[in-house]
Amino acid sequence: MLLSKRKQAIMNLLYEKRSMSFRELIKHFDVAPATMRRDITSLEKAGMLLRTRGEVHYSSRNGSGMEEAIPSFFVRNELNVTDKEKIARKAASLISDGMTIIFDSGSTTTAIANKITDKVVTVVTNSLDIVYELLQSKAQVISCGGMLMAKDMCFLGPDAEHFISKIEVDILFLGATGVRNLEGLTTSSPLHYNIKKTMIKAAKKRCAVFDLSKFSSANLFVFSDLTDLDMIITTRPPAGSPEEEKINRIRDLGVEVLLADD
Repeated sequence: MLLSKRKQAIMNLLYEKRSMSFRELIKHFDVAPATMRRDITSLEKAGMLLRTRGEVHYSSRNGSGMEEAIPSFFVRNELNVTDKEKIARKAASLISDGMTIIFDSGSTTTAIANKITDKVVTVVTNSLDIVYELLQSKAQVISCGGMLMAKDMCFLGPDAEHFISKIEVDILFLGATGVRNLEGLTTSSPLHYNIKKTMIKAAKKRCAVFDLSKFSSANLFVFSDLTDLDMIITTRPPAGSPEEEKINRIRDLGVEVLLADD
């Protein structure tokens, strides 16, 4: 589903706030109630949010109908698109011919893969979308296989972890669902936790890529200490913001932070 600018802005705001009242959304976007109702109904039909009496909630559902904390790949792929493109360009500038790379699954890492189709590299990934992005590229692409997780468009589980554990690459581009203070990067799934830790061990250089929203969104499992990373690529925070303070504290730990709009 391609989103209009206002619908994408609604999803970005709900991704940050998780829940808002219908009145708050109308006031924030300064639109008529009927206009907001049409947008919310359209997004609800697409499975991008849930609506209860007077409130709208950011959520996706799995096949059993149970609510999940993390939206599907298809929803995440529509969020913060401009920031992801900036991050992808910065990350792609670090990649040169002859390199070996692991791409973690995720919408930001997929955007990076889209920028390196003309480079002669070897790519290992658990992401179906990254395999598709590189089908017509100059890259040699190796999929780890394993248990297919349709919602996340990736392979997880013991077979995927075993494959990754047997290789070594020059650089890893790693996604995260959030940053928990100065503790580390988080994910909501023990399966993602396991393969992310395996990827970290397999790479000589470890680079995390995520937009600023992740600094205010932490999940259950911390899969990596910040000091396990060599680099973080994100976008420039507003001056004096909590995100800027966190970036400065991360730099104090000795982790290089690249700002994608520099």
